[in-house]
Amino acid sequence: MNREQWKDIEQRLSFPGAMVTLECDTYTVQLVVGRRKMRMEIWVYVNGEVKRDYLLNDCDIRRRFMRPEVKKPRITDKQLRAHGKRVCARFVKEHTFTTYDCAWPSITALRRHFTKHNSRIERMDDDARSFTMAHQEMAEDGNSASLVVTHLHRAKNDAGNPGDTNVGPSAAAETDHA
Repeated sequence: MNREQWKDIEQRLSFPGAMVTLECDTYTVQLVVGRRKMRMEIWVYVNGEVKRDYLLNDCDIRRRFMRPEVKKPRITDKQLRAHGKRVCARFVKEHTFTTYDCAWPSITALRRHFTKHNSRIERMDDDARSFTMAHQEMAEDGNSASLVVTHLHRAKNDAGNPGDTNVGPSAAAETDHA
């Protein structure tokens, strides 16, 4: 995606409840604007959901889409004088940890992280989104035609990338219907 497309996404995500759908490699990602404690944030839903496992366990989705936040203990001046600089530095190093969140404070931070960790990012237009939603409904019904629709959708998207294969969680769900 180029700068103009990211600026268009930023404009679309300027009010609460706004949503933009992206296709990042093999994942469908929805960006939704919401509020948390009087702050606007951009929430990330991967394939339509946020699982607790994404935030707790190390996985591909967490590395690609969730926001890492490093937490360090705070050392007061009194503790620094009492224990010394070296002991306090070692304490901070040993007790520093990283948490992950599905909410991003700004589109700029989200854009940097997504472009760094994903090789292909495309914005899905309304036609592609409605096509994907129809495919999901058919897959939920257990209709055997859903597999044909999936292959048609892949052929349309992968026309420029003949070597690209779908290895995400949606591939496992599609093979269960066969």
